[in-house]
Amino acid sequence: MEKVLKDFPITEYEAKEYMSLEEDFSYNVKLAIAHFEVVDERAPYVKEALQKLGLSEESVCKITDVMPNNVDLVRLILSYYGDEADPEEVLKIVMSKK
Repeated sequence: MEKVLKDFPITEYEAKEYMSLEEDFSYNVKLAIAHFEVVDERAPYVKEALQKLGLSEESVCKITDVMPNNVDLVRLILSYYGDEADPEEVLKIVMSKK
């Protein structure tokens, strides 16, 4: 989890300010993870955040269908791969946790 926290050098206020200006809700996901909050993978903004990481719509559907209630799913994707997420690697992680 240390890597995740290191990846978020901005404060919660700065993140919320950025979100409101850019309408980039992927920061909601990252902020929740950084603060150890529960993330609902079925929420639309979570799927959008996964797509922003480079995952195709098909991959996002597969991932959320495989583990729709796994709170660790998005945390794993963001902490291991960040903005360079590889769909095949992400699916391997998800399948290994099934």
